[in-house]
Amino acid sequence: MPKPLLHAFLDESADEQRKSAFCVGAFLAAEPHCRLIEAEWKSRLTSDGIAYFRSTDCKAASGPFFHLRKKYGGLPGALQAAERVRADLEDLLLSFHWIGFGLGVVVGDYDAVLEEIPETGFFFAKDHTVAAYSQMMYEVARSVRKNAAGHEVTFVIDASSCGPKIEDAARAIKIIHPVIGSSIAGIAEANDKMTASLQVADLVAGLVKDTFQTWLQSGKPRYLPLPARWTNHFEVIGTWDAEHMLRALGKTLRSSRFAHGLLPSPKLPPVPKSIIKKARREMARQAMKDRRQTGSSGSAPKE
Repeated sequence: MPKPLLHAFLDESADEQRKSAFCVGAFLAAEPHCRLIEAEWKSRLTSDGIAYFRSTDCKAASGPFFHLRKKYGGLPGALQAAERVRADLEDLLLSFHWIGFGLGVVVGDYDAVLEEIPETGFFFAKDHTVAAYSQMMYEVARSVRKNAAGHEVTFVIDASSCGPKIEDAARAIKIIHPVIGSSIAGIAEANDKMTASLQVADLVAGLVKDTFQTWLQSGKPRYLPLPARWTNHFEVIGTWDAEHMLRALGKTLRSSRFAHGLLPSPKLPPVPKSIIKKARREMARQAMKDRRQTGSSGSAPKE
């Protein structure tokens, strides 16, 4: 007998240059809830003649929101109208049952660790986009296994050039983490203009990105400042910075599964502790330099 299905829709959001923060958000719900949310979501957009929702277009009154400029007498009025649409969509989401997940990658840290310790390339994808999606899918699948025993999750992502790589990452999870992977039913691509639940994921990803950038700008305090009204809907918003990557690398190299060749690249030579310590010192030095430049302080959150 097939297991009952949950659906997780994933999308991404980043800073304008895609050089400081890259985030992935996930929207997880049972199919009946998805259908109800999608119906009301589409109804709200239709009432203002909006074909689909995309956060960047909403903020700029562009794309499907562009016609609001004529309707409301220019850009200022259109922006206010677009913000009302977004507020209504947020209120709509808050009235339904679903779970959100988020992950923010400090792009500079990610690239620096890969450069400082080339061996990490055996464990982390060179493309932080693929790495972030992979980690997000793992976290969602782990949550489903823990909190919805007997269920499986199907992942849906926006059709893009990275789609095949992300699909490969989902299949890799099932191989590398067979217990967690047993909760993954599959992964599919869809058109975000036609799939309202992907538009929900876009809104969620935008919220994660705004929260993550606030965390970065405030000096990486212990906790991410998620707006209070969303806390009951989010299970976790994780962070990937240098400290997290080095900690994950050390944990992997110490694991019995790695020692017995059950993880990828079993022939990888041991990474000397001196290299890891050197990298940590360099990351700490850079972090201190950044804090002096910005006048902020604080430490990265612990897992």
